Amino acid sequence: MVDLSLLNDEQRSAVLDFDHNLLILACAGSGKTRTITTKIAYAISEGIFKPYQILAVTFTNRAAGEMRERVAAMLPDVDLDGLEMRTFHSFGAYILRRYGERAGLSPSFCIYDDDDSLSLLSTVVTTLDKRNLREIQKAISNAKDRGLDPDSPGLESMLPDYDFRTAFRRYEEALAISGNADFADLICKSTQLLRDDKEVAGYFQKRFRMVLVDEYQDSNRMQFEMLRSLVGPDTLLVTVGDDDQSIYSFRGAEIENILTFASSFENVREIKLEKNYRSTSQILSAAAALISHNKARHKKDLVSAYGTSGAKPSVMFSTTGTGEGERVADLIRNLGGYDDTAILYRTNAQSQIFERALTDRRIPYKVIGALKFYEREEVKDSLAFLYLLMNHRDQVSFRRIINKPSRGIGNAKLMQILGESEDLMEALRAFAAKAPKSAREGAEAFLSAWERAEQNLADGMPLGDILNAALLDTGLYDLYNSEPDRAVRLTKTENLGELVSVLQQAGCGREALTLFLEKLTLDNTVLGDDDPGQESGVTLMTMHNTKGLEFDRVFIAGAEDEIIPGRHEESLAATEEERRIMYVAMTRARKSLYISYAAQRMMWGHTDYHTPSRFLKDIPGELLAGELGALSQPRFSHSLSSHVGDTLRYKPRTALSSEPAWTPGNVVVRKRKPVSQASAVHFEVGDKVRSDNFGTGVVRSIEKAGVNRIITVRFNNSEAKFVEGSAKLEKL
Repeated sequence: MVDLSLLNDEQRSAVLDFDHNLLILACAGSGKTRTITTKIAYAISEGIFKPYQILAVTFTNRAAGEMRERVAAMLPDVDLDGLEMRTFHSFGAYILRRYGERAGLSPSFCIYDDDDSLSLLSTVVTTLDKRNLREIQKAISNAKDRGLDPDSPGLESMLPDYDFRTAFRRYEEALAISGNADFADLICKSTQLLRDDKEVAGYFQKRFRMVLVDEYQDSNRMQFEMLRSLVGPDTLLVTVGDDDQSIYSFRGAEIENILTFASSFENVREIKLEKNYRSTSQILSAAAALISHNKARHKKDLVSAYGTSGAKPSVMFSTTGTGEGERVADLIRNLGGYDDTAILYRTNAQSQIFERALTDRRIPYKVIGALKFYEREEVKDSLAFLYLLMNHRDQVSFRRIINKPSRGIGNAKLMQILGESEDLMEALRAFAAKAPKSAREGAEAFLSAWERAEQNLADGMPLGDILNAALLDTGLYDLYNSEPDRAVRLTKTENLGELVSVLQQAGCGREALTLFLEKLTLDNTVLGDDDPGQESGVTLMTMHNTKGLEFDRVFIAGAEDEIIPGRHEESLAATEEERRIMYVAMTRARKSLYISYAAQRMMWGHTDYHTPSRFLKDIPGELLAGELGALSQPRFSHSLSSHVGDTLRYKPRTALSSEPAWTPGNVVVRKRKPVSQASAVHFEVGDKVRSDNFGTGVVRSIEKAGVNRIITVRFNNSEAKFVEGSAKLEKL
């Protein structure tokens, strides 16, 4: 028997209703996970559905794992075999592993991540640089999320500056030759299969009698179509979400899915979960006032479970971005409680001032969303070899690994190999038979390493041992162990050792390798979890990354127009999404919320002048506090009433404007001038550099920005961007 006594009336009603398709509108902190997991456990315990008849889908592996753990805890003596709790993409892969041949895929297909897709695209569109290729790659993924293909009408409007249709077609042809699928295909191809193959759709409709969707507001068009294909005449559909927290349109999420749910499915009942178990009433009042200005939403009334306790959200003013970082860090040092404190910002670039300020004060911190383990060069090189073991036609992995370390196989020879055969190992053998000595020896050495790994795989050797041997046979270990920088050398070789250790626990044989590589693509935490709970210190992250998390104390930084909302967010739909992003950030706070803005800050090497975010005007002044004691006294005369509430005035400016829209006190206004390149030190990707502020780093990328070049440098725990002509960097 599942205990329902901990549920409120609305939650209990949602759990007990098995007569309607449900849209559960769950406000921030309203216990939606408790509701959905209790409904699953109750359905099983009461014999309404068997575990294998239930499918629950969500958007992160962490959320899926948490749901499974909660259901298991409520049903400790029940065998949950067959209960499917997956992400949408994992469920798409689940379908394609079983029926992929009907969609033109082999059961052992590999899944390309974004970097792999970009590499493949670069082989068929050779006239564009990486920045433009990435724009096309994102557009291809977006098109697939919308169910479009290279022959779809109106495709040109997605990227009018490129021959997008041709690029899309060439990419799809190359992907088909590789025998692999990209990430978007997991939804697109599985949905097309369900829609077009009545036998496959019938099997899943008959098996899954209850389908539950968490975070429904984040679903895209093809995920919506997948649900329509899964829901048969006897299927119960339960969706849980909050249109006020729909913030992923850049990933293809369509808020219309949740706004039009009642008209898209039959026999729908709507239940609102409006009691918040996370935040104080003061925080919720300000957040509710903000989001009420959106038009495209279901009306909801946030109510705190904690009565009228707590302090009002505090607004902090600084004259500069650097000053903002220092004042926030000083306040955090005085308040303590580092592990329960988060600094949230709109873009990753804003983290630098806080990292510097926290470091100066010896306050521990962690940056969420920094480079992950599986994205590191040495790890991706090792995985490329494993992908090639699984699929001999994988050109992306072959290109990445064949000449690393150098084997005398330059671009011309590589193109010669690729032209021999779709089976790249056969092509390499044919090349080796007629190649010059240096290239022949390099090709034969790679073939020897690959053939040994193939034999080890067939013999059932543990996967970790196979990779360990391959790292030595291919020369990858020696390559990274020869790094001149000792710290870099140790980091890279330790990462290789960690990858071997992870693989050692994955089992033996081709099927185990297939499952490991699939899990890696669908759940990268298998190779290093960046869960903020894993480390101590203040959490630094973007507002998007904070979704689903909560902290006792939250600082929202950069609450300025041209940051949030961003400079280009002028349409109503875009502005409303920016407001939802701000709302999500505010509702992460349990006890204390601080909103900070600055009069000026350095952006792309220039001093920019900003007005307070127009979203502050959405919140009545009486719901906010404007002073925080000695630490919050600004250098210039400032009062909350002059910048917040009805007296706040926003003066828009164009991106090319050289004069500030707002100047506090006696800040000196100077016109912006382009940085001269005449005296600039010239940097290239891979250069090692030193910064007085950040230490030693490596140039990761270079982009053009008007007359300037913007260089991105990766330091130990962070990334920073510099205008080349004015960058205070020493080339090592």
